[in-house]
Amino acid sequence: KKEKKEKKKNGKKEEIETASIPSTATGDLLDFGGILSDGGAPTSSAAPTATPAPAAHPINSAFDDLLGLTAELAPTLPLAQPEEGIQGFTPIESPATKPLSSKKVGKSRVWQRGTIKASHAKQVSVSGGGRSFDWGNVSLEYRTQHAKAKGGGVGSALVILRVVNNTPDTALQNISVLLNGMDDPISLGDRVNAGSAVESNGKIGPFSYSASSPSLEIKGSLRLSGWSVPIKLTLPATMRLNPVAGLSLDAVMGELSANRWESHSAKVEVTSGLETAKAKSVLGSFLRAEEVDGGSSAHGTFASQTNAGTQVRVLIKVKESAGVANTVKVDIKCTDGQLCKSLISDVKKIIL
Repeated sequence: KKEKKEKKKNGKKEEIETASIPSTATGDLLDFGGILSDGGAPTSSAAPTATPAPAAHPINSAFDDLLGLTAELAPTLPLAQPEEGIQGFTPIESPATKPLSSKKVGKSRVWQRGTIKASHAKQVSVSGGGRSFDWGNVSLEYRTQHAKAKGGGVGSALVILRVVNNTPDTALQNISVLLNGMDDPISLGDRVNAGSAVESNGKIGPFSYSASSPSLEIKGSLRLSGWSVPIKLTLPATMRLNPVAGLSLDAVMGELSANRWESHSAKVEVTSGLETAKAKSVLGSFLRAEEVDGGSSAHGTFASQTNAGTQVRVLIKVKESAGVANTVKVDIKCTDGQLCKSLISDVKKIIL
């Protein structure tokens, strides 16, 4: 009887010891970090202490980097490129979508380069001497000003033309421009000396934008010194924009991470000796955008939208030397791919 009782006691002890093995030991089967020692005995557990804040998970950090959430400025990574306008844009701060009056940005002081098709130049008379010259030394430039369309339709623009004579020693004579659809040529002057420029007398237009394209192409011919050459002016898509007020930098970062955007960038050389802050301001005015709080004299974030609700966000960064701008990098993000391509094309044509 005594032997039977001792066997029963020993059996109960074995059951208790078996049950006391931590259930987490199964973690060792999944290679979670050696819950048991090599000898099979349970490792000693330290007394509980305050747990430090967990480190950022590498996967979460990777997503943050992709969205630009850890950057100090707006992200410049290329985003999705939709074929059509993106629907369902979600503004982070709803009051920000109210456009300002366009009176603040109605006039642009930025000149843009027109296109001269020198390979198709032809002599049309000998009144100007008929002398051949390098068309690379002749620059056609234009400046665009916003004009409201009659009846509240799609906007229109007024244009000022300028011809710059960069030839070393040749004066240009009888300078005029004939645009398609116009009956009479626009005279820019009888003579422009080497190293000088001549402008049209007053504004030309208005030219109405169509609903099918963000920008507006105008073709015609430039005539000077007895020669005629085809030209093209691309009136900027910026004329369709209105500034957006009330956005914070955090709100813009939230928009960029919460929506799909098309992204394009360009660099512009500054050769006129513009001060750093002035160069940034001129670009923002050309893009008809409102600066978001939180920028500096050398960089800033700008916001605008079209009347149809297409959103545009712009990051402008100025590279300077002793307070004078050297180059300006412009990063444009839009919720419409076609508009974004037109806007960055506009930026590439500007002269600073």
